[in-house]
Amino acid sequence: MAGGLEEARTWMHLAEEALGAARTLSREGYYRRATSNTYYAMFYAAKAAIILEGVDVSKHSAVISAFARNYSGLLCVQCHSWREWGAGDGLAKRGEDGHALLA
Repeated sequence: MAGGLEEARTWMHLAEEALGAARTLSREGYYRRATSNTYYAMFYAAKAAIILEGVDVSKHSAVISAFARNYSGLLCVQCHSWREWGAGDGLAKRGEDGHALLA
């Protein structure tokens, strides 16, 4: 598990980096890039979580499936694709132009 813990920390570092970049991009008005970075922040955090569960997958779709399988009881993912987050689901704060903003 020690190797798994270090690998999970690496993925969480990537998630934090992507989220920080998303915040900066959003403040500068680059909403599509901010949304993409937010998606990858969630993906990297999901990868870290399933690694801590002892699940080892490499395909992008397998990470999403494993996360949904292991954590679907803890949260409700309403989108068919995480890329749809903030695209009209009412969960994201919106700017005057209607684009999703990050806190």
